[in-house]
Amino acid sequence: MPDIKIAATGGGEIDCYCAAPDSGPVPGVVIMCTIFGVDEDLRNIVDDLASKGVIAAAPDLFWRGDSDRRTARKRDARKHRRARRTAPASSKPTCRTSPIRWRR
Repeated sequence: MPDIKIAATGGGEIDCYCAAPDSGPVPGVVIMCTIFGVDEDLRNIVDDLASKGVIAAAPDLFWRGDSDRRTARKRDARKHRRARRTAPASSKPTCRTSPIRWRR
């Protein structure tokens, strides 16, 4: 079931990557893609959710963009992934969270 087409309003078809667990009725989620479209990272997230018992779908929301821009987005995404893999650990960004104080 991985790749499906969804009919779009105004003509055309949206590419959508889907994955589902083997068991019966389960919850489902729609995963929004980045400007890079449905790339390898997003497909891995969809597959991971399916392995945990959730139907997941990732439509290519930027499918109407011209093919030159789509090709450039895919090229940029590959560069970004390559840079993340090869960057030394000290230069990789870290996630810092600050405590949130709830007020009544």
